[in-house]
Amino acid sequence: MDVPRTAGLLLADRVAMYLVVVPFQILYKFYFGHYLLPRSMHGLLGFGISGLSIALVCLNPFFEELIVRGYLMSEILDLGGSGALAVLASIAVQMSYHLYQGLGNGITLTVGFAVYSIYFWKTRRLAPVVLAHFCVDAYALLRGSF
Repeated sequence: MDVPRTAGLLLADRVAMYLVVVPFQILYKFYFGHYLLPRSMHGLLGFGISGLSIALVCLNPFFEELIVRGYLMSEILDLGGSGALAVLASIAVQMSYHLYQGLGNGITLTVGFAVYSIYFWKTRRLAPVVLAHFCVDAYALLRGSF
């Protein structure tokens, strides 16, 4: 059942992203007169499809979600912290090492992190989150912006 849950998680991620990013872009354009352009990651991570990039795409979701979602959130919840605290801490930690991607990408990533964190909090199932993260990273690699 993890594959259908992963598909649902990816759909929820995209829907939530559009519900947040589109209004943010409209407000940004209204205030600044132009849309917020996402920072290009090509110069930083645009090394194409190689053995290293495939290994990174396969390993990164597992370790990132295992540590930030699985371990951090479980520890906060097991120590008596609220679900909201666990979700916020997970988002904050994960965002802290994605700041190099800029404000535009940061907003998009924060929405995805929130969807994944809320899902894990409610279900305590990590495999669909890892698979969804893998799908997003694999798509970015294939699209050429990883």
